[in-house]
Amino acid sequence: MKLHNLKIVLTFISTLINLVPTSMSENLEDLDASALVIRQSSPTPVNKIGDWSLVGCFTDISTARTLSAASLPASDNLTLETCVAFCDSVDYIFAGVEFAQECYCDSTIQIPSVPSNLTACDFSCSGNSSELCGGSDNILIYTNGEPAPVIVQDVGQWSYEGCFTDSVAMRDLDVGLDVPAGVTAASCTAACQTENFVFAGLENGQECWCGSTLGNTSIHVGDDDCRAVCTSDHSEYCGAANRLAVYQFTASGTPPPPTTCASESISNFTLLANYKNPPEDGSSGEVPLKIVLVEMVPSVTWAVLSACELCCSDWPTYSLQNSIFLPHSLSNPGQLMVSSAPGPGESPNFVASDPAFPGFQSYCATDSTSNNSLPLLAFGDISDAFALCTNTSVNANGRLDVVFEPVSNHLHYVLDDCIPITIEIIGSD
Repeated sequence: MKLHNLKIVLTFISTLINLVPTSMSENLEDLDASALVIRQSSPTPVNKIGDWSLVGCFTDISTARTLSAASLPASDNLTLETCVAFCDSVDYIFAGVEFAQECYCDSTIQIPSVPSNLTACDFSCSGNSSELCGGSDNILIYTNGEPAPVIVQDVGQWSYEGCFTDSVAMRDLDVGLDVPAGVTAASCTAACQTENFVFAGLENGQECWCGSTLGNTSIHVGDDDCRAVCTSDHSEYCGAANRLAVYQFTASGTPPPPTTCASESISNFTLLANYKNPPEDGSSGEVPLKIVLVEMVPSVTWAVLSACELCCSDWPTYSLQNSIFLPHSLSNPGQLMVSSAPGPGESPNFVASDPAFPGFQSYCATDSTSNNSLPLLAFGDISDAFALCTNTSVNANGRLDVVFEPVSNHLHYVLDDCIPITIEIIGSD
């Protein structure tokens, strides 16, 4: 029995041997060449390229580039060294590589870009497979560490007034001037002063605009929207695309005083939004504002200032106390709801909590800028930077909310659809 089994095993082994090719070359010709490539470990981001250091991986979109000042044509031979050398030669402080073959430069990481995980920048460079050159819609950024540009605040008798929206169809400042020496805050304000204008504006890195008044269609937005590097001087910002950095002339050489708070403590008032531009439908352009509940969790209630017509509100009146905004609850008079701090581009928001939040001090009532006698609500001494924006978030149902210094590319509204307003204080004690 054992001998019989041994013969079976030997026969099986012999059969297997006959199936094995006598030469590996007999079957290698039929194999896909890619299957024979020895897998190497993936490259990792290079931390230093000469004097340039890795900043990180950032999101990028084609309609609003993270680095937008200069670029190279897409190349099948791109390396980190090539991109850094180019950005260095055109005097920008950031160099970024993307999609294996794209190179971009700027002296600012522009909004709305946000940091990504480094794993999102995992494409090998087209010109050097041992280096990483960003990813799809993600840009790997390096910097030489030089100081970032600034928005010049004062130039002689001119002072910076802020960043404002602008459009080709409806200019905020209607006279464009050619500045042969290149546009900077100093050269543009000087050119406008020579022509006897009192407003000057820098736009799109290289444009100079002048006017005797500032158009009513503009929205006062955050300074981050005016961060296009001046083409002729990379140490300064010169507005941005459709964004005007506005300067105002004062004959005394002293900048105009900031909005003066008439009162930091008033009580029993309501609020009325007043459109800066009359609505095209002929309506009054006045909309009552209310505090609208947006979130409630155990011990915390959040609300925002809104013009929502159909929304219910439990806070019919308000007070200011030492610059803290206090909504008063109708159903719970003992509730302490106080203002928190809205950043640029966000809605004035309010919180009631246990334990109680002390409140953020930055609101006040100012004198009106128009002929009527109604005071205006201001935040941080600014009364002309509010707007009504349609909230596009899922749970807002198209609610029209108040936004302070609205910004472009916000997740929950479209800046071009925002309506500039002032907020009038009604019936205060």
